[in-house]
Amino acid sequence: MENKVKLGNRMVRGVIFDMDGLMFDTERIYIRAEEMTGAEFGIDIHALPDLMGVSEHEGEGIYKKCFGEHFDYGKYRARKVEILGEDIETNGLQKKPGLDEILAFLREQGIPIALATASDRTLAGDYLKRADVAEYFQAVVCGDMVEKGKPDPEIFLKAAELLGTKPQETLVLEDSYNGIRAAHRGGFIGCMVPDTQEPTKEMQKIAFRVFESLFDVVRCMEKS
Repeated sequence: MENKVKLGNRMVRGVIFDMDGLMFDTERIYIRAEEMTGAEFGIDIHALPDLMGVSEHEGEGIYKKCFGEHFDYGKYRARKVEILGEDIETNGLQKKPGLDEILAFLREQGIPIALATASDRTLAGDYLKRADVAEYFQAVVCGDMVEKGKPDPEIFLKAAELLGTKPQETLVLEDSYNGIRAAHRGGFIGCMVPDTQEPTKEMQKIAFRVFESLFDVVRCMEKS
């Protein structure tokens, strides 16, 4: 028997999750860590473009373009990760509402699940372990495993390949503009669950749907 669920008029045979801001309430922590690190290094991080979903390699190029070729991105990133880790150790890693419910529902229906995140493998593995959700994922694709970050669809295409599903039958859940752009460009069923970025007219146009929470995604899924 083929495992699938229905979302609107689309059949879904696989689901790809973003991580930060979608599964875990970490975007605000990242922004705070970015601001604190930027202050220590004497740079204005608000001069940077939208980096959500951008790979570390691409991010380094953007930082050097903004702050000069001699900017020590490695040292900067190490300090940012240190501040981020201290925050999570102190305050914990908060799951987004509905995460446990949607993961349980998809497993009950036999739908394969993948993670596609711009974060590196070490950080992603740590978060999945902390949240006790690693067992739900059949595939994990991280930013250090692809050449191009979002909005390029490479990371989603690789995740779908590992799941054995086609883009047009694979649901991508994202909170960021770059993530939805990547899903749209790759031919996926891209749905936005906003976090720090509210849906714009562009997002309303290119996203299959916009949901308020992961709870709402589960409510709209029909067993098939």
